[in-house]
Amino acid sequence: MDALAVREVFAEGLGLRKWIINDARAAALAESYFGAGRALESFNIVYFGYGIGGGSIIERRLYAGSFGNAAALGSYFPHAARRPSGQDRLNYAADRGLRVDSLFDLPEDLSQHIDVGPWIDWTCDQLHPVLELVKVMFDGEAIVIGGLLPSAVEQRIAEGLEARTPAHVRETRYLASSLARQEFHLAAASIPQFEITHPHAYKGQVAKGARDPHRADRHTKAQAWTRRQAFASDKEIAPLPA
Repeated sequence: MDALAVREVFAEGLGLRKWIINDARAAALAESYFGAGRALESFNIVYFGYGIGGGSIIERRLYAGSFGNAAALGSYFPHAARRPSGQDRLNYAADRGLRVDSLFDLPEDLSQHIDVGPWIDWTCDQLHPVLELVKVMFDGEAIVIGGLLPSAVEQRIAEGLEARTPAHVRETRYLASSLARQEFHLAAASIPQFEITHPHAYKGQVAKGARDPHRADRHTKAQAWTRRQAFASDKEIAPLPA
């Protein structure tokens, strides 16, 4: 079933507005509202689910690209080969005697159970070249490492990537997500918040309540004249003519 069909099923069943985006882009929205991206205008996220993905926020707006493929990091790492991902993290743990059913079952103090250093080093070596290219092309404020890994592992990946970066190109920072993996539901909750409240969703008139464009123009000119008069009064200079 394609995305269009899924949307129609939900629309018919629930009678509500519906949106479908992937988990990495939803996570980018959650990060911008609730996480490490709250104070950032533009950033990318590297998202560790069972695969690996990404999302881009440009000037507080989710950017999907011309064909919907922006920040699709998974396409850079072939599925047929070993790739940095949550599933690879599970395989690495299982090979060392720590077998769990899901990423949520990985203990937060993972380093107390197995040596995660080699996996983190390998992951950083795989990611760093492509993310440095993202830095050059995107020039965002940060690249956030997030997803369903334990927070301490995400932090060590961010630190490892930062350590591999030459000092003269460190304007874009590597940051660990400030959202715990148990808060993954915030990603889904962020989609309607973005689609309904972000300025891109507003379809009304610029001058609210002004049905006549000529009336709106007069109203705008009157406001501008009032502001000029107030400014002139404050500065004790003659007001500008209308």
